[in-house]
Amino acid sequence: MSEEERRDFSLSVETLPGSVVSNIAALKEWIDKNVEPYLGQVVTPSQARFAKSDLAMLRKVKTQLEDERKRAKSIIMKPYTDFEALYKDAVASLDRAIAGIDAQVKAIDASQKDARRKELMDFIMKSAADISGESLVMRLERQDVMGWFFDEKWLNSSTSMSSVKASISEKLVTVDRDIQCIVKTANTPLAFDTYYRTGSLSAALEADRRAAEEAKRLKAIEEERKATPEATAEFVPERIKTWDEVVKAHEESLRAKAERVPQQIVLTVPEEPEDERQKAMVQIPTILEFPRYKMALVREIMTMCGIRMLNPNKEQK
Repeated sequence: MSEEERRDFSLSVETLPGSVVSNIAALKEWIDKNVEPYLGQVVTPSQARFAKSDLAMLRKVKTQLEDERKRAKSIIMKPYTDFEALYKDAVASLDRAIAGIDAQVKAIDASQKDARRKELMDFIMKSAADISGESLVMRLERQDVMGWFFDEKWLNSSTSMSSVKASISEKLVTVDRDIQCIVKTANTPLAFDTYYRTGSLSAALEADRRAAEEAKRLKAIEEERKATPEATAEFVPERIKTWDEVVKAHEESLRAKAERVPQQIVLTVPEEPEDERQKAMVQIPTILEFPRYKMALVREIMTMCGIRMLNPNKEQK
């Protein structure tokens, strides 16, 4: 597109107010006058013929008024409807042009960022080798390390390459110093694992401290266990019972419960209260467990207390 063709287009839209001229105000007065005799009055059989005539006249006027409303709206809205159709056609052309150009621009930006990333990665590895040899290079090649080391802002074309490389050199010195500190002071591999994942020296040393304390605690427990005589005794696993033995043990347990010496129970049945609300039946779902031969006794006690046993299935029906 030439410079002459490229100049901005000046959009011009002029909207003029529409108008609708009618005698609806006079119609309102006419309606009020004609319906006034019916307000608050009851139509008698002798007046029904006149009322039907007036009703037909009023409905006819309402139909005419509605038709005129629709016609006025159609006339008033036609300029806007025509403008909206032109607007949608123009916007569709704009969207197609924007999408096509935007896709190409983004592809160019992505290609430039890829080239810039490759240049910066080469600089990082070369600088790392100059600072601390292949050891630092190997650590930086880890995906988890490069995840926090590489700043995506470095790929912006608005940032000069010289300032980015200066930031990289400074960051490499810091990483190398952190690694040397971990090598000299850490006691567990967890320190390096934490540093590779976070890039934080303080987090790495804290993880190492906690891991060392836990290892020390477990070692003390193991030494105490070995020093205890019972810990060195041979472990003899308990024999697993057969199914017949399990069944027999269960039957003996039930028999022992049934043979217990019965205790005397003294029940005091409260007097019937005068408050009718206290006489309301309360349903509390529960499960009673007792030997079968005591069924009659349980029923008698429940009857004395005014307690009924309900069948849930029958009650639901």
